[in-house]
Amino acid sequence: MDKKVLAAGGVGVVLLGGLLCLVAGGGGAWYYQHQQAVNQLMPSGEATVGARPATEMPSVLPAGLLPGTDTSLPWPMPGLTGSQCDDLSEGGPVRSDGCITAEIHCDETIVGHTRGGSMNFDTEFYEQGFCTPATTQHDGGDERVYLFRSPPGKHRLYFTLDTPCADLDVTAIRWNETGCPTLEDARGLGDCEMKRKDGTERERIDVPTMDEWTWLVVVEGEGDDEGAFALTAQCGPWR
Repeated sequence: MDKKVLAAGGVGVVLLGGLLCLVAGGGGAWYYQHQQAVNQLMPSGEATVGARPATEMPSVLPAGLLPGTDTSLPWPMPGLTGSQCDDLSEGGPVRSDGCITAEIHCDETIVGHTRGGSMNFDTEFYEQGFCTPATTQHDGGDERVYLFRSPPGKHRLYFTLDTPCADLDVTAIRWNETGCPTLEDARGLGDCEMKRKDGTERERIDVPTMDEWTWLVVVEGEGDDEGAFALTAQCGPWR
């Protein structure tokens, strides 16, 4: 299970055992990876520490399950707690396309902040794209957009948002073009899923995916809310 902490400029922000550490270097994105290894600083700027995986259960469920069995992957451990809300004040630069902050992969957690992100999506977009059955309010504040490339084969993707710091929501948009879709593209989206919960409750969305599908995973605040968050991606079997 990898945890990336995105920060801006030449200083990387890394959470180690609940403590905020600064790592000097030349990149804007810094990587805090959970792996079974001793502490070391890698040449690429990755800080590697020994820690737990995303879940304590196998990702592939046994065959021959009875009808009605819940085949969803277990929820991941929280990637961010309320005591860490002030450890990160912004989430790093957006790419030159004005849309994407970074890529996220299977079994990976990104810790970020909505402040300093893009402003491509709003309430009307989510309504026109049929992302949620209820009217939402996402007209204020910045958003973070992460690109997810589907692995080979058929899978069910799970995106979990830990948002103890602000009222944030997570949305998955199937989009195989470059950049972010516009309002004119909203009605033609392949898929758009949002399962909003009020306040700082954890959110999770799951979507089926196939070869070469790409997804934009959006983290955005309700109204003007902005704050730190943890976004976790999991890849399970197609069931």
